[in-house]
Amino acid sequence: MFISSFTDALRVVVSTILIYDLLILVLRISGKHVISQFSAIQFAVAISVGNLLATTILDKPAGLCA
Repeated sequence: MFISSFTDALRVVVSTILIYDLLILVLRISGKHVISQFSAIQFAVAISVGNLLATTILDKPAGLCA
């Protein structure tokens, strides 16, 4: 299970809120309001970034020596 304690749950909630806000900011700056305006490459990059964000939200932090 991904969430085993209150601190893990709190970390997931805070990370989700911060990353969602960052995503909205990037979309506002880029000026893309509708996914249909994306080119094929932009859509692929958006899917990849979404995967990275999901991994960042759900995985436990790891140090460089982990």
